[in-house]
Amino acid sequence: MIFSTKYFSKFLCGFFLIISLNSCAIISKKPSNLSPKITAEFIKGSLDIPIAKGLEIISDEEVEFDSSAGSFASSTYQSKNSIESIKKFYSETLPQMGWDLTEFSNHSSTFKRENQTLRIEFSKSQKQTLAVFILTS
Repeated sequence: MIFSTKYFSKFLCGFFLIISLNSCAIISKKPSNLSPKITAEFIKGSLDIPIAKGLEIISDEEVEFDSSAGSFASSTYQSKNSIESIKKFYSETLPQMGWDLTEFSNHSSTFKRENQTLRIEFSKSQKQTLAVFILTS
């Protein structure tokens, strides 16, 4: 009995030591380092619509809500890039992610995927291109 208790207590001490060291490693990782990277990669209100290089969000122009009838998210981005380069990025990227281009004009593009619709409206404001993303389902 003493023999098994001796090894059991060593096992317990080792087990708690490992748990303690692992929890220290988990606590030391800063979640704030992960969050900005994740949210910075996708359009506000979506989980998989990438942000084209050079687009910066205009934070006071965001709207997002869910209801029993569906959801709506709108966010506005600005860029020094041309409307054509931003439209090209989305017309090449989104179909690879299951979005179908349904409308295409000089100042907007509309994509559909299952029960979702994404409309991107473009305009020029001084030396900036504005892109408004409207996602509905």
